[in-house]
Amino acid sequence: EDENFLAESDFTAETGVTETFLSEVQFTYSGNDNEALSAGNYILKLELQQQTGLDPDKLPIYETINTYTCLIHVAPGLCSEDTAELKTLAPLYEVTFEGIEFEESIVPTSYNAYTTFALPTIKKEDGYEYQWYKISSNSSSQESVDDPSNVSIKEDTTFGVKCYKIVAEDDIVRTAKGDSTGDYFSIGTAEGLGIFRYLVNGCNENLKMVDNSGASEDGYVYYDYSLVSQSQLNATLTSDIDLTHDADGNELSWIPINGYSGTFDGGGYTITVNNTYYSNEGVYYQGFFDTLDGATIKNLVVAGEETISESGLDYCGGIASSIKETKFINCVNKRKLTVSGNVGHIGGFVGYFQKNETYNSLTFENCINLGEINVSDVSTDPYVAGFTTGATSYTKCINAGNVTGASYLDSSDGAASGTVAGFDASDSASFTDCINLGDISANSYTADDEKNHSTDKVYGFSSIENNKPSFMNCIDAGSANYPFTGVVGNTTGTYVTSYYNSDSYGSSYNADYAKTSDELCQLTDSDLANWSYDSSRYPLPKIEENFSEKIWQEVVAKATLPKGTRGNPFVTWEELANYVYTSSDSETTVYIAGTLEATS
Repeated sequence: EDENFLAESDFTAETGVTETFLSEVQFTYSGNDNEALSAGNYILKLELQQQTGLDPDKLPIYETINTYTCLIHVAPGLCSEDTAELKTLAPLYEVTFEGIEFEESIVPTSYNAYTTFALPTIKKEDGYEYQWYKISSNSSSQESVDDPSNVSIKEDTTFGVKCYKIVAEDDIVRTAKGDSTGDYFSIGTAEGLGIFRYLVNGCNENLKMVDNSGASEDGYVYYDYSLVSQSQLNATLTSDIDLTHDADGNELSWIPINGYSGTFDGGGYTITVNNTYYSNEGVYYQGFFDTLDGATIKNLVVAGEETISESGLDYCGGIASSIKETKFINCVNKRKLTVSGNVGHIGGFVGYFQKNETYNSLTFENCINLGEINVSDVSTDPYVAGFTTGATSYTKCINAGNVTGASYLDSSDGAASGTVAGFDASDSASFTDCINLGDISANSYTADDEKNHSTDKVYGFSSIENNKPSFMNCIDAGSANYPFTGVVGNTTGTYVTSYYNSDSYGSSYNADYAKTSDELCQLTDSDLANWSYDSSRYPLPKIEENFSEKIWQEVVAKATLPKGTRGNPFVTWEELANYVYTSSDSETTVYIAGTLEATS
């Protein structure tokens, strides 16, 4: 305190060195004839030196590595035989914090080396978990901080925090299947479905979710925002999910899952979604999935509605906008599509199949389309289909949705290039045990928007005419301009035990394949094996066990003939009254053919 310096020679010291840092000093004062060191406060300056070579006289050359300046307090009575132990105040290192809000108003800018300290308290939000990390000045890698209340540093250091959203177990759970399919994410809520989309599309939020796979030590799996798209993740639904409105009844829009290539198992549950049309910086997305790439979609029901009146979208689908190579198994589309914008390809399941030498397979097995499509007021020629505008094979599939397409007729030549079909397929596709129950039609418009033309490119099954699709055990019971692909039984395809409804199409295409509605209802297992039969309806592929009773009843209702026909002969008196025809002069005539039978 009196600024007098004690001689360096008056001290003997034993030091402890950790790496290049002085961590501990034990010193003894021996000056002033061994008298006690006066009590008071002293400044102790110590230098830690390292030999770096020899001078010309071969004496060692030292370089000072660190300098320590410490304030020590000497109590009265400290004599030469006593030893004072000093834990030095180590060098100060600069600390910085990245993107963190703290509870404290003052946040430290430096800490002492090799002394432990507690990091400041973070401002936390319910539903989130926070994980400290540090980055040293000589390294760009992150090192986790296990205990933020007991931290030490030995160089300039940056501290940051990863913020994880805690995902409820009901939302999404990671589970191990124990087979070649790998892990599945079990999804039970709309929030969980949104989280799954984040993972597939590329995380924009850190996540902490329940891990039932046994792979993690703490029972959770952590996903960082830095992860790129995880397109191959598998998922299974555990309940129906409504994406149309939030808990407060507000209408929702869904941003599609894009570039998905995993296995999505709907578990027989239904996803209801309305608005999926989405644009971002001139790029357009649509569908529950936007693009599927090597995916398998199974046991999934998708319902809801979509109305598109804008132009710029190339493809529009009830389940997916477009695909590269994908399998659909035991799936149902119930979405109603209403399109008045200029969209090139529109399909109940998938808008467009991007087929090429690499992507050459789009298959449907045990799938049902119940969704209706209505296209109008266009100025292009769209390709429209109940399933998709191109597929390589259909097995045991049912189109029960009405499809109304549209063609734009150039007034200069009156030509229309768009097509409408119940299923539609790519070159050399195959249909096995499939039935069309839908009414397939088209509205056409001239350049003056006059609705006085009609296109003839309307098909019950497929618009592909020249590359010989094959039909085995198929029925076209709906209505269109042409059954199947056009000229049934000709070189446009191979037909084995397949029939079309002559009540709708006439019998001029090929009488060997023509049957009336009543005759189709009278088919038996000897005609089409492994179909289900009921004389009141058209035969149906035997896939009932794959769907809920409600779904199947919707199919049966579409396949059932009106009462009063041969297939469904009994009507009530009230229903009979509906057959009354009133002419323009108000004279009423009742036409009855058959037998009236009193049942009571």
